[in-house]
Amino acid sequence: MNGGSLSQRMTMPGRAEWHPARELWPVVGITLLAFTLGSFRLGSIGLRGDEAFVFFFCRWPLAEMIAGLRSVDPHPPLYHLLLRGWMACLGTGEITLRFPSLLAHTLLAPLVYAVGRRWQSARAGLWGAALVAINPFLLWQAQDARMYALLAAWSLACLWYTLRVLAIRVNDPDRPGVYAGYVLTAASALLMHYYGMLFVAGVNVGFFAGQLSTSRSGHKIRRWLLLQALAVAPLAVWLIYAGRSLLGHEKDWIRAVSLPDMIYRLLRAFSVGTTFSGQQTWLWVVASAALCLLGLIASWQRVTRAIRATRGPILQQAAVMTAALVVPLIGAFLISLWRPAFEERYLVSVAPVYLLFAAHGMVRLQSRYPLLAISVIIFLAGGIFCSLYSYHALPAYAKSPDWRGVMAYVRSQQQAGDLLILNYPDPTQEYYNGGYTPFALLPAAYPFAETDVVASLQALAEAHPRLWLVPVRANNWDREGVVEHWLSRHADRVAEKAFAGLRLQLYETAQRYQEIMTPVDAVWGERIRLRGFALRLEDEPLEATASLSPGATLQLVLYWQALAPPAKSYTVFTHLLDPQGVLRGQKDAPPLTGSYPTDLWQAGEQIVDRYDIPLDFTAPPGEYVLEIGLYEWPANQRLAVADSAGRALGDHLILARITVKSAE
Repeated sequence: MNGGSLSQRMTMPGRAEWHPARELWPVVGITLLAFTLGSFRLGSIGLRGDEAFVFFFCRWPLAEMIAGLRSVDPHPPLYHLLLRGWMACLGTGEITLRFPSLLAHTLLAPLVYAVGRRWQSARAGLWGAALVAINPFLLWQAQDARMYALLAAWSLACLWYTLRVLAIRVNDPDRPGVYAGYVLTAASALLMHYYGMLFVAGVNVGFFAGQLSTSRSGHKIRRWLLLQALAVAPLAVWLIYAGRSLLGHEKDWIRAVSLPDMIYRLLRAFSVGTTFSGQQTWLWVVASAALCLLGLIASWQRVTRAIRATRGPILQQAAVMTAALVVPLIGAFLISLWRPAFEERYLVSVAPVYLLFAAHGMVRLQSRYPLLAISVIIFLAGGIFCSLYSYHALPAYAKSPDWRGVMAYVRSQQQAGDLLILNYPDPTQEYYNGGYTPFALLPAAYPFAETDVVASLQALAEAHPRLWLVPVRANNWDREGVVEHWLSRHADRVAEKAFAGLRLQLYETAQRYQEIMTPVDAVWGERIRLRGFALRLEDEPLEATASLSPGATLQLVLYWQALAPPAKSYTVFTHLLDPQGVLRGQKDAPPLTGSYPTDLWQAGEQIVDRYDIPLDFTAPPGEYVLEIGLYEWPANQRLAVADSAGRALGDHLILARITVKSAE
């Protein structure tokens, strides 16, 4: 009988006796915990830009999508093909898009247990599965319609099959199922993300390091090389097609990183996640790293004892596990020296291995210092809880801006002829828009010429009575806010509403505000014309019969037109005078609070200018006069004003008479 006696096989690494009552139900419970935490608010959290992009990208015609994977979204094709089929069968809602990632995270728990049990012990496997189930970084990926959770699952499955391959001795019968499992999982990891190559490389470094340190078997090495050839073949075919484009692709939003910064960011992600921050974060990082280091030391102490007992498989397993932890990190740093290419999620496949070493360290700590171990567990659990709370409850750590809320509000307020302007190409808007609200992207491309954007805005303002805008200041698009600046100068912002991570503004263009404004038609210095004005209180039109309370703020909107380019910069004064002529409210400022002074105005240009005039809290009741004018600062020389017929009106213009009621 091959494989030795029963007692021998039970003491071989990875062949410990199975105790269903002690192990099965804890694994099932931890797996259910992973699923529960991963599914919590899965559909309540709005899609982020990358998720929405993948949604649209996977709906492209198949040939265009494959071609786009060379340059538009440079990744191996497996995830996009899987998601494309998934969407075709099950739909395109948030939960549907994210469910493959949730499923992958759920499977991580039993996979980690299986790897930990085969590598060390059932206790290490159970602790590792528990750490993976509640890890904030992995849970974030579990709720993300991207390939990273699947990359972690395929990589860990590859590691498990690697340990099974190592357990096959020379005299054992061939295990085609194990070999096929390794090829499938390794190939899938490689085709899921290009950084899967670093993980598979780590497994190989560990394999050959273990072979060099034990009695080498030519048959085992040849068999291993054959498995690698079969696993790499699909990726090699893909790289023949896409490799050249990949080498030339750069992500300008990724910044260069130093080795200490990279290590710290990874340790933080693997311990308490990226949604945990503060001056004391390093305490949790140190505690987690200490457990991992303890597990690493304990693993190699076991190797030392195994070498004395001539038990080579233990050394080989330790070499593979260590290399799977270390080699991808080294590889990522070396790549970042060539060009910036580091993000924590790219190394998500290392996180379960890190947590397994931490779990082994926890087991070792429990066996020697149980009270200390309990304290460390409680401490880490507190950090994990805070991180998960931040992710789900604090807007600063929200996965994405609230585009769902923005588009729902626009739909509820939309009128005929409205247009939504985007100054950043965020596909999330289009996902939640669903084709209901017409929209335009300005600037249409980056880099852009400001004159082209202004010309487009002028055309849109002439064609639409109302324009919605969600202003975004993105470094790689409209970083200076050209669109918002132009609209704030040439259209009347009648509403602004805040959403999580976003602002929504509503502007009325000239064709709308000219219909509802109070006409004036007064001219200052034959160059500046006031076409009309509007009065508001708390952003609502002030009715003719309405009255102000002391302490209220009167909102005045002035609609100017430059008849000719003004030669000087003038300041606007606005005065509220009580029945005795006493000044009770005032606001003096250059137009648009100085951001667009009169000496920059162009002939024919129409400008919308806003003033908030606070009324004195001690203002007596009565009929007040609202007067405005222009003066040159610092000489305080007022500019003469005339009516449309050229008749002089003095140095100020009375706009309206407003009733102020008694203070209650």
